[in-house]
Amino acid sequence: MAATARLLTSVQPDQRERFSELAAAQGLSSSRLLARLVHRALIENPEAKVKRLLEEAAAGKAPAEKYTVRLMGLDAARLESRAQARGVTASGYVAHVLRAHLRADPPMPYGEFQELKRVVNELGLRDYSVQRTVSRLQGGMVFNAGEWQAKLGDGQQLRGYYSALLVREADGVKIFEETVSVAAP
Repeated sequence: MAATARLLTSVQPDQRERFSELAAAQGLSSSRLLARLVHRALIENPEAKVKRLLEEAAAGKAPAEKYTVRLMGLDAARLESRAQARGVTASGYVAHVLRAHLRADPPMPYGEFQELKRVVNELGLRDYSVQRTVSRLQGGMVFNAGEWQAKLGDGQQLRGYYSALLVREADGVKIFEETVSVAAP
């Protein structure tokens, strides 16, 4: 049996009675319910949790935490619709959006990604990568800019810059204007 320590506390008599009734309703003794409440208070201490997560991340442990979000009605339908339009699960979509928000690095809109895939296939590019360096949101407009690099089928290296001005609409994001430049080899 694990070692325990006794915790003594004083409360008003009517509070003691109500607490005992609450414990009995859960099939517990008053002391067991109090022990559970102390345990929960220590586990859910927000400052300690943030500190622990930061320490684990700094140590390279990449901690995973599970969060539950409940959406109802129209919000749930919109989430499912947006996730399906991007070919991902609803939880994957939420995780992607949250990561982008927390890192201040919005994800590449699906239309922009599809266009990039089309160009890559059309040009026969291999080993391509895109790194967004700027992303700004102003009202319903999004401006993205960054660098890209790729190899042609014959091994020739290409690199350049891109910018895209996107318009948010009710059914998603549409490319308004896009510029891609190729730097001379």
